Amino acid sequence: MKRILTLSSILLLSSILIIGLTGGAIAPAMERSFAVERPFAWESESDSNEWIASNLGKGEAIEAESVEAKVDSSIRGMVLPHHELARELIESAWEEALEVEPDLIVLIGPDHPGLAAYPLIWTEETKSLVSFTCSEISKRWIKEGVGGVAIAADHSIETPLKFLPEGASQIPVLATTLPKGMDAEQLNCVIEAIQAIAAKEILLVGSVDFSHGLISEESEGKDTISFQWIQERNMDAIRSAGNEYFDSPETIEVLLHCVSGEIERIDRRDSSNFGCGKELLGTSYQVILINQ
Repeated sequence: MKRILTLSSILLLSSILIIGLTGGAIAPAMERSFAVERPFAWESESDSNEWIASNLGKGEAIEAESVEAKVDSSIRGMVLPHHELARELIESAWEEALEVEPDLIVLIGPDHPGLAAYPLIWTEETKSLVSFTCSEISKRWIKEGVGGVAIAADHSIETPLKFLPEGASQIPVLATTLPKGMDAEQLNCVIEAIQAIAAKEILLVGSVDFSHGLISEESEGKDTISFQWIQERNMDAIRSAGNEYFDSPETIEVLLHCVSGEIERIDRRDSSNFGCGKELLGTSYQVILINQ
């Protein structure tokens, strides 16, 4: 028996066809995009799983993660140095920060080579002289396009990890470097990704060295100004600061957006405190605590 298409049937089929054709054009507009060209802008879910499986050496694609239950997170912030000269300060900063043991350490710092136009996220495959417990969140961030894979170590991450106390070696670490001159969209992506982490106690650590290439007296004056900017959350001044103040305005801005509490300077020193002459050009270091 022949089927006779009524006018209503034809209209219904036409609607389905139009939705099917336009759906593919609408979907990409919903994805997060950056102003820079990224090697991690995935064509599809299967492409991202296949890439991560092959590049991270896991042997199989990552399954789509289930939606996590809402966790009331507490984020504390800390600024510490990344020059080995300031080892004593780094160790005391960790001791201060780890008085309350976190569930996760998020460690961010500057990308010193400056070859990437996007954040570089550390994985178990990142070539480094230090071992650490890499957070599983790193794979998700790469998959979601928060940043690309860090192939080689940067001392802004490696040095603080080198002096992480042995008792804290099992705490998962989510580490990433931030490029100089990140635009607002890229910064917001990192900030939102940190704020979305489902962990009860998060320690957000900014690896930052302060006044570069100055004698002791000059660096002390610059540090007084830069700490005032941080206390006042003066984003305009922070964003426009050069190396004579600090080496990563981006790191400081992320910290201040993610942690809203009282800001306290725990310690401040410069190269002259570690055996260099006061009249020699050096670098300064500050340990700053930002409470939730």
